[in-house]
Amino acid sequence: MSLSIGLIVGDQHTLHCGVKDYAIRLGKELERIGLNAEILAPSDWGIKSFWRFREELQRRQFDILHAQYPSIGNRKSLCPHFLGWMRAAKRVVVTLHEYSALPGAQRASVQLFRWTADQVLFTTETELSRYGRSGVAQRVIHIGSNVPAFTTDKPRTPTIIYFGQIRPEKGLEEFLALAHRSQQLARPFKFQVIGSVPERRASYYQAIKANAIPEVEWLIDLPFEQIAELMAGSLAAYLPFPDGASNRRGSLLAALTNGLPVITTIGNATSRELINVVLSASNPDEALKHIDRLHALPEEAQALGNAEKLYAAKFSWTEIALQHEQAYNEMLSLTPQARQVAAG
Repeated sequence: MSLSIGLIVGDQHTLHCGVKDYAIRLGKELERIGLNAEILAPSDWGIKSFWRFREELQRRQFDILHAQYPSIGNRKSLCPHFLGWMRAAKRVVVTLHEYSALPGAQRASVQLFRWTADQVLFTTETELSRYGRSGVAQRVIHIGSNVPAFTTDKPRTPTIIYFGQIRPEKGLEEFLALAHRSQQLARPFKFQVIGSVPERRASYYQAIKANAIPEVEWLIDLPFEQIAELMAGSLAAYLPFPDGASNRRGSLLAALTNGLPVITTIGNATSRELINVVLSASNPDEALKHIDRLHALPEEAQALGNAEKLYAAKFSWTEIALQHEQAYNEMLSLTPQARQVAAG
């Protein structure tokens, strides 16, 4: 009989949440390999709603409840932290997304998962290391790209892309500075911002768009398939992450999956393997030098794009789903004593 998996997210109505997008994609892949997976959320994360949600989960008798934390809708509530104590399923697994980027108070609160979950998953080795060892099993399962690979070859236009959620501390200001500098120097490049705007970041979006040069094109809420096509036909992406590129960045993986040369920043979490397939730039002027070279040497851009695709193939969704299935089966087969041993 197939395992039944309840993937817990912040809410059912938010349109712009990377963690929720990840859960939806994971659910589809788990279904594809033969598991039963469903996206679940309470009406809100207040005590009364959470208790009704718990009763519904108990009635459904899932094998695994797999919470994706944090996602929009549950950030201010401690209820997700106690899901494992509610006896609402055979086992409770938590994927902790971007632990190191959480505010201090939230980093403190997620320490509760050391006691309330049966297993905690991380998306990079660095994130697991920063969280530290705990009394429950831990594992790294890398994320994949929510944007599919565009399979048809396209001629590349001199377009430079920024892709991701439009909010502070994502490097968008540096991208717009690059566009401005390129215009000042009369370069032939076109600049596109592709992304989504969380509701609470609407004022930020309006302000930063108003201050950008008018030549920048803003493409909001495009289907992932259309984003893939744009990536496949562009010259480069400039993704200057404040803390450096790493495998936890879905926007980076989307570009690599589509063979789009990526110009980015290097940080402590940037692996040696990743450094070999991206172009490092610490500021917009350095990024522009890379863009000039890619434009002048299309064969070099093609070679880099091919290397990126090979790198991104390791993060296929089939492999991600199979690793989750293995983690679920291990949790279900272990006795409490054996789980304690597995935790280390």
